[in-house]
Amino acid sequence: MKTARIREAGFTLIELLTVIAILGVLAAITASVMPGVLRRAKIAATVSTFKSVQTALTAYAADNGASYPPGYGYLSREAHGEEPNSDYVNDLRNQGALYHTDPYLSMVGKFNSDDLHDNWSESADTNRDGFIHPLEYSPMGSKAGVDVFVFTPELYDGTNIPFEVNQQLAADNRPLIYIPVNQRQVRRMANFWFGLNGNDPRPRDGDPVSPLANMSFPAASYDAYVLISVGPQGTTRGLVTNVFPNSYFNDLQSDDYMYHAMGIFAYFMASRDADDNGQLDFEYRSRTSQGEAKNPNNWLPGDAQNDAGPLIFVTK
Repeated sequence: MKTARIREAGFTLIELLTVIAILGVLAAITASVMPGVLRRAKIAATVSTFKSVQTALTAYAADNGASYPPGYGYLSREAHGEEPNSDYVNDLRNQGALYHTDPYLSMVGKFNSDDLHDNWSESADTNRDGFIHPLEYSPMGSKAGVDVFVFTPELYDGTNIPFEVNQQLAADNRPLIYIPVNQRQVRRMANFWFGLNGNDPRPRDGDPVSPLANMSFPAASYDAYVLISVGPQGTTRGLVTNVFPNSYFNDLQSDDYMYHAMGIFAYFMASRDADDNGQLDFEYRSRTSQGEAKNPNNWLPGDAQNDAGPLIFVTK
C-alpha cells in the first residue's frame, strides 16, 4: 500500500529569494518616495505657520491703526518727522528709545511660541555664511517673569552684542524672518530699480541717486510684510543679507535708516515677480514647480544662481 508524502512546512530557496527581491523593490520605492512625502508635509506645516503668524499680525494691526509691527532696528514712532541727529533724536538715542529692539513675536504676544518658529532652520545664520547679519538677528532676551522677557536697548549693527550672536549661531531654530514695509516706499524703489535695469531689476552699486534719499523714516505706517523661511535647502540664498549697494546708503541722510533700507531691498527681492506671471521669482515652490529658476533674469544672488530659493509668504 502506497503512503502519501507530506511536504514539510517552510519556503523553498526560490520562494525565499523571490520574497527578498520583492521586499528590496518595495524598500527602494519607499526610499525614493518617502523624502518627497516628508518634504511636502513639512512645507504644508510651514504654510500653516505662516497663516498662524499672519493671524497674530492682523490682530496687532487691527489694534494699532492698520499698521503691522515695526521690524527690529526700525526707528521708533517718536522719531517720525524729526531731523537726523537733532537734539531730540540724540536724546532718544541716549535713552535707548530711538530704535525698536523687541522682536516682532514679542510685540504680538507670541515670543515664547516655538510652534511659530521656522521648522527648517538650524541656526539664525539664514545664509549659512558663518555670520549673523542685521536682518538675520532676532533678540533672544532674558526672562523676567512668567512669559515676560527683557531685551537689550542696544541696536545690533552686525558687529556688536557678541554673546547673543554666538548663542544664535549655536541655536537650532529661529523665528521666521519678518520684514514690514510701507508699500508706497517699496513701489518707488521698485520703479527706480526696474527703470535702471530693465529685465533684471536687482540693485547695483554706482546707480544714480535713489529715492531713498528723499524718503522719511520711520514710515507713517507698515501696510505690508513678508515672512521668510529658509525652506528645504536651509538657506535664504542671499535674499536676506547685508550686501546692499553702498551708493544707496551714501544717499541716506543717516545710518539710523539702515534697517529700513535693507528691509525695503529684502522685501523687494522676496516679493519680486518681474515677468508678472503670478509666481514669485525667488520662492522655492515657484522655482521647483513653476520653472522660475530657468529664467536668467531670476538668477539668485551669489553662486547658486539657478538653485531653489526659500519659502516666502507675502502680504500686500
